[in-house]
Amino acid sequence: MESWKRMNSYDAFSSLWVAWKFQGLYTVESYRFYHTIHMAMIFIVINITSSVMFIGQLFFVESLKDLLSNLIMGICVIICGYKYFVILMMRPHLIRIRGVLEQLDARPTTETQRSYMKIICKRCNNMTWIVLLCYLAVNALFEISAALSHREYLAFPVWVPYDWTKSATLYWMTWLYQVIAQFTLCVQQAANDITGPAYLYVLNTHLRITMERIESIKPDPKKSDSENCKELIDCIEDHRLIMNVFDILQGTVSYTIFLQFIGTALVFCMNTLLYFLYPLSLTEVLTVMLFLVAEILQILPCCYFSNKFMSSTDEFVNGIYSTDWTGQSPKFKKMMIIFMQMTQQTKVIIAGKIIPVTLATFVS
Repeated sequence: MESWKRMNSYDAFSSLWVAWKFQGLYTVESYRFYHTIHMAMIFIVINITSSVMFIGQLFFVESLKDLLSNLIMGICVIICGYKYFVILMMRPHLIRIRGVLEQLDARPTTETQRSYMKIICKRCNNMTWIVLLCYLAVNALFEISAALSHREYLAFPVWVPYDWTKSATLYWMTWLYQVIAQFTLCVQQAANDITGPAYLYVLNTHLRITMERIESIKPDPKKSDSENCKELIDCIEDHRLIMNVFDILQGTVSYTIFLQFIGTALVFCMNTLLYFLYPLSLTEVLTVMLFLVAEILQILPCCYFSNKFMSSTDEFVNGIYSTDWTGQSPKFKKMMIIFMQMTQQTKVIIAGKIIPVTLATFVS
């Protein structure tokens, strides 16, 4: 392996952290005053204000249909704020992941492994932009529709402490706030939803590379027994680092995806009620479908990559056993057996410490 070259797996999160910095989450250990002001303004002006506007509208709805329609978007906005708050609290731990990944990147790797990691980094960045653009496109449909309605309705029905129908100025002022707020919430939601999948994707790749390094250890006349043992110890240490990062993600992603599971279930139920209880126009049916697709997009990536990581941890023991251990020293064999015992437990994200985040859960 070529030890003088290293990977740069943290590049996978460059687009993600651009989105987080826009939201006031910075990659610094301690916030300065302007960092705090930025974060507080986003949380108060966008998250809290938008939530109050949607909740306030619930007291002025005139039918069950209006109530269900308003609740769908209101729940999405409120849960987005909760997820943002969870990641804000876990920000110091997410920042420390970079140091761990840099340690893993410094390990000897082949050109093939480095090229594959570059592909993974590119995929993670593309995934961030694709999800963000999908969210923005859906919201743009509502905003453009409202702009072309001759001031008959807003992009989303919300409560405001004035009558926006009285003048064009009030209408366009409210419409502009909704455009800015929804753009910010789309960026926030995309960052919320991609944090887990992106980190799990990179972590799974590091686990696979570590597995390949273990499988490549074999008796070599040019190497002493102590050198072979040192290679195995390095792999054991890398596995420990990977599991440390997984534990950090368990404390972050498990809560955000749990909230999303709740939100998805509620949105599906309310959309189903709307569809079966009321005759919907073509536009309303398309709106319902868009919301359902958006909800699926919010949970599918995390379930998929959590499932992939779980499969890799299940295969890891076989990877250890696949190494050419028959000609190794007794010390090497003893360490290998202990390592196999340590890695027998399946690792999977548990949403809210209740629901395993897997493809089986997604389907159910």
